[in-house]
Amino acid sequence: MVTGLIGLDRDRPEIMGLVVEGSGNEWVIIIASVPLGKLPESTYVLIRDANGNVPLARTRFSALTSANWTTYHVRYDDASPAVAEIAPSDRIIVNRGHYPPPIVLEISDGIRILATQSL
Repeated sequence: MVTGLIGLDRDRPEIMGLVVEGSGNEWVIIIASVPLGKLPESTYVLIRDANGNVPLARTRFSALTSANWTTYHVRYDDASPAVAEIAPSDRIIVNRGHYPPPIVLEISDGIRILATQSL
């Protein structure tokens, strides 16, 4: 009986809620909700353009730092650095000039897609 319950948890859909705001030359994607246990080291961002090309391959949140802005033109801002997990109010900043619209931002945990957002 316990095995069945554990299987149900593993198969439960996991969805990340996002809120998008435009700010000058950037999109600000605010994480509104996130499944428990998602870490920046094992959660990824991918960007697709209108033709289905991938200008930003799957990249760990932990690599999307201010120091790497000129490499990726995407940044993960941790609103609560003392907390290891990704949390509501954390943000993803995307350079609109480098990734002109329309694009699709995809967030995954390596197993499943958690969110897909058109920008």
